[in-house]
Amino acid sequence: VAVRLTNPRSVWIRVGAALLLLAAMALIWRARRLQTRIQPRTARLRPAEIALDALRGLGAADYRSDEADAYYLHLSQVLRQYLESRFVFRALEMTTTEILALLPARLDHPDTILRIGEVLQQSDLAKFAGLPQSGTRWHQDLRRAREIIEETRPALTV
Repeated sequence: VAVRLTNPRSVWIRVGAALLLLAAMALIWRARRLQTRIQPRTARLRPAEIALDALRGLGAADYRSDEADAYYLHLSQVLRQYLESRFVFRALEMTTTEILALLPARLDHPDTILRIGEVLQQSDLAKFAGLPQSGTRWHQDLRRAREIIEETRPALTV
């Protein structure tokens, strides 16, 4: 269909198209503005706070030694997610040995690396070997995970 520029209707078609374009641009701008203003709580938290919240939830649950694999799976996942977001490497996709080989270049304290290894290896024993763990051992590993996160969290700079 040929549109003649001298036709009075073509002016209204152009004005309508321009108004639709402006309305679409305004809606996109408003959506982006709201998206940046309203973020979920976890988006504003640092990796250490997210991990510590998750560990508090694990500590509040009643530990059952017959379900040690599920508890240690969650503990391992929290610690690996923290390491992944803190040190920017794929900890969730790596084995414990690969993580421990990568960490000495990124950490200053060798005792922290040993504790990370202890917690992750204990988690591997509970998850894959199905070894039941006592409640005291569970609470020790939970405490170690908290200490690891506290020691490796970056200093707050303003």
